[in-house]
Amino acid sequence: LKDFAQNDVGGVVDTDLNLIVHSTVSLLGQEFREHCEFKLCMQEVPRVVCNAAEIGQVLLHIVLNAAQSVREKADSCNELGAVTVSSYATENDAVITIEDTGVGIPSSI
Repeated sequence: LKDFAQNDVGGVVDTDLNLIVHSTVSLLGQEFREHCEFKLCMQEVPRVVCNAAEIGQVLLHIVLNAAQSVREKADSCNELGAVTVSSYATENDAVITIEDTGVGIPSSI
Protein backbone atom coordinates (compact mmCIF):
# COMPACT_ATOMS: atom_id res chain seq x y z
CA LEU A 1 0.00 0.00 0.00
CA LYS A 2 2.90 2.31 0.73
CA ASP A 3 4.09 2.11 -2.88
CA PHE A 4 0.59 2.93 -4.14
CA ALA A 5 0.35 5.89 -1.79
CA GLN A 6 3.76 7.17 -2.89
CA ASN A 7 2.79 6.83 -6.55
CA ASP A 8 -0.27 9.01 -5.99
CA VAL A 9 1.64 12.28 -6.31
CA GLY A 10 -0.28 13.23 -9.44
CA GLY A 11 1.38 14.30 -12.61
CA VAL A 12 4.13 12.81 -14.68
CA VAL A 13 7.21 11.39 -12.96
CA ASP A 14 10.17 9.13 -13.72
CA THR A 15 8.74 5.65 -12.94
CA ASP A 16 9.99 2.11 -12.32
CA LEU A 17 7.29 -0.01 -13.96
CA ASN A 18 8.59 -3.23 -12.40
CA LEU A 19 8.08 -1.72 -8.95
CA ILE A 20 4.46 -0.93 -9.81
CA VAL A 21 3.95 -4.52 -11.03
CA HIS A 22 5.49 -5.96 -7.85
CA SER A 23 3.32 -3.69 -5.69
CA THR A 24 0.17 -4.68 -7.58
CA VAL A 25 0.84 -8.41 -7.29
CA SER A 26 1.74 -8.08 -3.61
CA LEU A 27 -1.49 -6.23 -2.94
CA LEU A 28 -3.68 -8.82 -4.69
CA GLY A 29 -1.68 -11.93 -3.80
CA GLN A 30 -3.11 -12.37 -0.32
CA GLU A 31 -6.73 -12.14 -1.42
CA PHE A 32 -6.38 -14.71 -4.22
CA ARG A 33 -3.73 -17.08 -2.78
CA GLU A 34 -6.18 -20.01 -2.42
CA HIS A 35 -7.21 -19.87 -6.08
CA CYS A 36 -4.37 -18.28 -7.98
CA GLU A 37 -0.62 -18.40 -8.26
CA PHE A 38 0.99 -15.16 -9.39
CA LYS A 39 4.04 -15.63 -11.59
CA LEU A 40 6.38 -12.76 -12.35
CA CYS A 41 8.68 -12.91 -15.37
CA MET A 42 10.31 -9.54 -15.01
CA GLN A 43 13.21 -8.33 -17.12
CA GLU A 44 14.98 -5.06 -16.67
CA VAL A 45 13.05 -2.28 -18.38
CA PRO A 46 13.98 1.37 -18.75
CA ARG A 47 12.36 3.87 -16.43
CA VAL A 48 9.35 5.54 -18.01
CA VAL A 49 8.11 9.10 -17.62
CA CYS A 50 4.39 8.70 -16.94
CA ASN A 51 1.66 9.26 -14.39
CA ALA A 52 2.62 6.43 -12.03
CA ALA A 53 -0.67 6.58 -10.12
CA GLU A 54 -2.70 6.11 -13.29
CA ILE A 55 -0.47 3.28 -14.54
CA GLY A 56 -0.79 1.63 -11.12
CA GLN A 57 -4.58 1.86 -11.27
CA VAL A 58 -4.69 0.39 -14.78
CA LEU A 59 -2.44 -2.51 -13.78
CA LEU A 60 -4.42 -3.09 -10.61
CA HIS A 61 -7.70 -3.36 -12.53
CA ILE A 62 -6.31 -5.63 -15.25
CA VAL A 63 -4.55 -7.98 -12.82
CA LEU A 64 -7.62 -7.98 -10.55
CA ASN A 65 -9.81 -8.93 -13.52
CA ALA A 66 -7.40 -11.75 -14.41
CA ALA A 67 -7.34 -13.03 -10.81
CA GLN A 68 -11.14 -12.96 -10.60
CA SER A 69 -11.36 -14.95 -13.83
CA VAL A 70 -8.88 -17.49 -12.48
CA ARG A 71 -10.83 -17.74 -9.21
CA GLU A 72 -14.06 -18.35 -11.13
CA LYS A 73 -12.48 -21.23 -13.04
CA ALA A 74 -10.70 -22.57 -9.94
CA ASP A 75 -14.00 -22.68 -8.04
CA SER A 76 -15.63 -24.78 -10.77
CA CYS A 77 -12.62 -27.07 -11.43
CA ASN A 78 -10.97 -27.23 -7.99
CA GLU A 79 -7.65 -26.37 -9.63
CA LEU A 80 -5.15 -23.67 -8.79
CA GLY A 81 -4.89 -21.23 -11.68
CA ALA A 82 -2.21 -18.70 -12.58
CA VAL A 83 -1.77 -15.07 -13.50
CA THR A 84 1.54 -14.36 -15.20
CA VAL A 85 2.82 -10.81 -15.41
CA SER A 86 5.87 -10.20 -17.59
CA SER A 87 7.92 -7.17 -18.47
CA TYR A 88 10.54 -6.65 -21.13
CA ALA A 89 12.05 -3.91 -23.20
CA THR A 90 12.04 -3.48 -26.96
CA GLU A 91 14.15 -0.97 -28.81
CA ASN A 92 11.70 1.85 -28.10
CA ASP A 93 9.27 0.56 -25.47
CA ALA A 94 8.85 -0.93 -22.03
CA VAL A 95 6.25 -3.70 -22.32
CA ILE A 96 4.08 -5.35 -19.66
CA THR A 97 2.00 -8.42 -20.53
CA ILE A 98 -0.62 -10.14 -18.39
CA GLU A 99 -1.85 -13.69 -19.02
CA ASP A 100 -4.19 -15.86 -17.02
CA THR A 101 -5.67 -19.35 -16.98
CA GLY A 102 -9.15 -18.07 -16.17
CA VAL A 103 -12.48 -18.65 -17.84
CA GLY A 104 -11.84 -16.25 -20.70
CA ILE A 105 -14.24 -14.04 -22.57
CA PRO A 106 -17.42 -15.74 -23.75
CA SER A 107 -17.60 -16.18 -27.52
CA SER A 108 -20.96 -14.39 -27.52
CA ILE A 109 -19.25 -11.09 -26.73
